[in-house]
Amino acid sequence: MSGQPLRLPQGKAEMVATAVEILPNGKTTIHQHPWSRFVYVERGPLRVADLETGKTLEFQTGQVFAEVVAQWHQGSAPGPRGARLVVIDLVPPGVTNMTMR
Repeated sequence: MSGQPLRLPQGKAEMVATAVEILPNGKTTIHQHPWSRFVYVERGPLRVADLETGKTLEFQTGQVFAEVVAQWHQGSAPGPRGARLVVIDLVPPGVTNMTMR
């Protein structure tokens, strides 16, 4: 999404996959990730605003991308059907890949 190199945890890691639903015209909380997070847009569009760079990108159904690392950002679902995502994290066992602002 931002051209950053992938950042993965060192040592033992587990894969955690989560389905995320964003209501029509809804938004996620402002957040960031210590490690790379991979997103599959099952239903879009999804708009992601990087609050640190001011850059906004839009992703469509079927697209896959890596979210920004260590930058505050927010996702939104501008379409009438909302957005559904499958997010995949590689994290140390028992650790989350999200920090909320």
